[in-house]
Amino acid sequence: NAAESGDSLARISNVRVDRGTLISLEEKAADARAKLEATRQKKESDRAYVKMLDAEINDQSEQLRAQFQSQIAGLRAKIAETNSLSGAQKALVDRQSGLVARNVASMDMLKPTKENYSAALHKSDAARAGLDQKVAQLDALEKGIYAGDDLVAIGILAQKRRDISLDATRMEIEEKELSAILQDKQGLAAQ
Repeated sequence: NAAESGDSLARISNVRVDRGTLISLEEKAADARAKLEATRQKKESDRAYVKMLDAEINDQSEQLRAQFQSQIAGLRAKIAETNSLSGAQKALVDRQSGLVARNVASMDMLKPTKENYSAALHKSDAARAGLDQKVAQLDALEKGIYAGDDLVAIGILAQKRRDISLDATRMEIEEKELSAILQDKQGLAAQ
């Protein structure tokens, strides 16, 4: 009979492994088993924590999204109001300027009206800047970018989530390594 590739030709075993070596191998296997179990538990704990953080990030994002949308609507209304007021102020400035130009009214009458018009324009500009800021924050929130004072808390949660997720991945790698070590130790002890 010819032996083919993969056929077992002989089995070598050392039936005289001394008892001390066997005990040592069994202790190392038990230690690897304990480490493997602790690693699995840590990995599962990390994964559960990541799920909890995902839920919290989602909840806070939804709350902020609604808050930003409400603030944006309010700022748009304020801009419309200030534009209307500044239009009325502009018409008054134009009318009083015409009176001053015809020497019917004094320049003293026109000065407070111009100041009111200027203040209305500044309020409109401030409301527009506030609107731009809120729109930018909402856009950042939608893209998962947590920058700005209103988004700091979510940013902290997102960073913690990344850290814990990375730890869970590290535990998964360690689990595979420990599983291989345990199989090796158990294999040696069984011989």
